[in-house]
Amino acid sequence: MKKLLSLAAATIAASMVTVSANATTFRFDGINGAAQDAPTNGGNIAFNCGTAGQDLCTANNGEGFDYSKGGISFNATAYAGGSISGETFNRGTADLLIQDLVGGNQGLGVISSTEGNPIGNSLDQINFDTGESIVFSFDEVVTITDILLNDGLSQDCPGGGGEGPCGDVGVIVDGGVIQSFSDFLAMGVLASGGAAAVFVGQTFEFIGLTSGAGYSIEEFRVVPIPGAIPLLLSGLAGLGFAARRKRKTA
Repeated sequence: MKKLLSLAAATIAASMVTVSANATTFRFDGINGAAQDAPTNGGNIAFNCGTAGQDLCTANNGEGFDYSKGGISFNATAYAGGSISGETFNRGTADLLIQDLVGGNQGLGVISSTEGNPIGNSLDQINFDTGESIVFSFDEVVTITDILLNDGLSQDCPGGGGEGPCGDVGVIVDGGVIQSFSDFLAMGVLASGGAAAVFVGQTFEFIGLTSGAGYSIEEFRVVPIPGAIPLLLSGLAGLGFAARRKRKTA
């Protein structure tokens, strides 16, 4: 697994050299209470859903928020009540997605209605507990990198934070198994807090792996993948399969 992750990271890094001009950074924090990158489906926004200011929350949780910028579009939807079994995450039901724009805990987070009245419940505004997640579904295959997590005190993770420690973060790419930030850190391809992580796919699910964790997703950088890159990865997988067959028949 580690060799495959390292190979994927190297391949993605090489591809980014040719497409860096198309990179787009999405920022989910605010300036003076206004979103730097606001949802495009404004009809689904409920205002003043946090403890202060014009925070944005989903009116229809299942619809989530849509974002579009620089020719890149995706949907973000929050879920709560899920469970983890080994490397498998059983997703819960759609819940309140908040784009917090005021204070030290700015960014995207989950407000779980299973923990009582979510409105005004500051203890759960950015609490990515073990059953909570946010799914980002893109219109095309992309890489996500330069991931900035906020510890709740306007500082980058890892940190103590105002709503619990940042804890460990899991990412599921295209419905696969959980890849944790600590695994990538151990491999030397991930800086603290996830800033140097590189994930390639079309659907990304961010999960809190630490009970009582508290962080928000403040920003990340998105780079479209050229059509040749998925073919290259498929070719590498085919070569690996052929090599294994050759060894078995030798």
